[in-house]
Amino acid sequence: MKKWLKWIRFALGLASMGFLLGLAQTQPNRHKTTAVVEWSDNDTLELIDYQTVQALTAEFISNPNAWPRIDSIEDRLSRFPSIEGAQASVGINGMVRIRINQRDPLLRLIDSLGHQQYLDKQKQLFPALVGIPAQLPVVTGLPLLPKLPQDSTTMADLMALATALYADPFWWNFTDQVAITPQVGFVISPKLGNHQIILGSANELIGKLNKLRIFYRHGLQPSDWNTYSVIDARFKGQIVCQPLRVQPEKVDTLINPDSTHTLSNTL
Repeated sequence: MKKWLKWIRFALGLASMGFLLGLAQTQPNRHKTTAVVEWSDNDTLELIDYQTVQALTAEFISNPNAWPRIDSIEDRLSRFPSIEGAQASVGINGMVRIRINQRDPLLRLIDSLGHQQYLDKQKQLFPALVGIPAQLPVVTGLPLLPKLPQDSTTMADLMALATALYADPFWWNFTDQVAITPQVGFVISPKLGNHQIILGSANELIGKLNKLRIFYRHGLQPSDWNTYSVIDARFKGQIVCQPLRVQPEKVDTLINPDSTHTLSNTL
């Protein structure tokens, strides 16, 4: 008798399960039509905003009775220039979640026609979209940006500059703009002080920046940052400063230290 009861209970369980599965299939799969968007913890810049993400993905989640097209959401977002990757999912509560992993730019490049692109840590260029500017060192004096990837020398110099600035918090926060001139190479316009800093070529950039950082911290007071019009780090073992009171020479002709005030770096 007990054996028959077990079989009856088993049959009823199967029937109940089948009924529930059938009922679930007849009910629409409803979900939220507005996604929750999250950014990677490592992202410090907002290269794409919430409204843009919603606009790019709305067609894939707007119908609450059709299951969200997760693959389409990820594909659409991954093709956006500033996004390196995206993951989408649907929770038990029907909430669509999208996690954004942005590219990691180091420099904002501007060519002679005003076109702008970012250079990221992977040595990749991607458009700098209008309306979402990243607070990064700006590099000017470049050739036309569409031709830049074919210029291996300039690309290598830019990566050397980006790496050197990023590795030193002082210079990463102090650098506003870097101009590239044919005569002297890299020229920094700092965020503070009314002067220019000549780095020259991409050779020994880290050594030049280290020398300059010591000079700023131990050889100058912040009140002295407006004393000079040019601070030149191209000379080995010394820093050459041109006083502001002297009629400043053009940056591309400042090659003779005899007409300037020289401060040796003895630290």
